[in-house]
This record gives sequence, C-alpha cells and structure tokens, in this order.
Amino acid sequence: MIGPFPADGSGTQSIVIEGVSDSGKQVFQGYVLRATAAPPGSIIWSQPTTTVNEDDIDLTYTLAHAGHWSNGSGGLSVTAGSETILFEERGKTSDGDAYVDVGAKVAAAANFFTSTGTVGDPDFETVLDGGIVDGFKIAAVIPELTLEGLTVGSLYQIQLFASDNRAGSETRTMKFGDGQASESYCATFFVDDSPYIIGTFTAAATTQTVTIVAVSDPANGGDYLNGYVLRYQPRGTLVSIR
Repeated sequence: MIGPFPADGSGTQSIVIEGVSDSGKQVFQGYVLRATAAPPGSIIWSQPTTTVNEDDIDLTYTLAHAGHWSNGSGGLSVTAGSETILFEERGKTSDGDAYVDVGAKVAAAANFFTSTGTVGDPDFETVLDGGIVDGFKIAAVIPELTLEGLTVGSLYQIQLFASDNRAGSETRTMKFGDGQASESYCATFFVDDSPYIIGTFTAAATTQTVTIVAVSDPANGGDYLNGYVLRYQPRGTLVSIR
C-alpha cells in the first residue's frame, strides 16, 4: 500500500494499524518513506473514493470555503462530525465570484446523485444532486475551476465531488488535473461511482487551477463537478475566508 500525505509542520506523522476482520491481529512488516518534492502549484491527488454521505467530507486542516452548483438552492449547511460547513451556491458560468471561477460555459443540472446505503443529510444530497457540466458540449474547451484569494506558500487541500448517476452515464469517465505545464492528474474514474477526490498543493500564486477533464465522452459534456471543500493549513491569513 502507498499512502501520500502532506507534512503538517509538527515533525511527526502517525499511521494507525487496525484489524478489521479480527481486531486482535494486525500485521506490519516494514515500510519505505520517501520525500516528494511537488513543485508549488502541482497537486498531489488521492485515489477516487465512492461518496456515501456527509461523513465522507474530510475535516483535515481549517475550512476556507465550500461551494456547490444546484439550480437555485442557495447556501446549504451540512454538518459533518463536529463541523458545520456552508456550501455556498456558485455561478453557472465564469461570473467574477471572489472565491472561485468556472472558466468555461457550463450549465447546472439535477438528480446527479442517487443515495446507496446510508441516507445522509438531505442538504448534502442536494449538493451532490446539482453540478456543473459542459452542457454546451464544447469538446475543445476543458472547463476549469479556479480557486482565488490564496496565500502564496501556504498548504491547501481541495476535496472535489463528481457524481452522475443518471441513466446513460454508467460508462462515462473523467479526471481532474492541476493545469500545470506538466499536468498532474488524479486517476481516471467512472462518474457513476460518485467519487470524491482530495488534492493537496502549495499555492504558487493567489490562484490555483483545477481542470475538469472528460475522458470517455468529451463531445457530450462528460465532465462534472457537484461541489468542493477547500481547506488550508494555518500558516498565515487566507484573505478569502468568509
């Protein structure tokens, strides 16, 4: 198993070894630790993981802001663990939002998410039910999410939610990238799996680009983003927190 992690400045990192099928038996045989020197602006991605409910919202670091695109639903407050997160509704097109911009023509839709298993917070389901998609089917244009108001040199974590459980989307695949010259992408995933992906990066500028890339169906708008949560490691003041 390989587990990338950003150092938090404490000088230590704990790893929990937990038995699942037999709590009295845990096996650990060795490890190799490597330092990764990702350049500022380059995003290190986690593996896509299926979203079940609001308990999947990662609470590492300090909340900066969160957003969604859900057809006029307004701000949605979601309680995850001990924290209540306000998902603010973002614009459907690049509209000069002070916190994020979507750099391509997009349209909001509904019913992107069908809950399986535990039914969670209805507001979080609303977050996942809406989304941005290249509704104008401009295959040559890759939509971009631009995070704004970042503090150069600070560490950030972006959690992205991408789901489309509508009929006909079962085979659509996509991925997220960091928009750099040597672009770093997360693993390609099926949107029908309703995954979340976590990316960590050090801000190289006051903005950070996240590309939203359709892999299997770019001509038909197969690129999705339902919502996001941006968090940061407190090393200074993040000017865009509200």
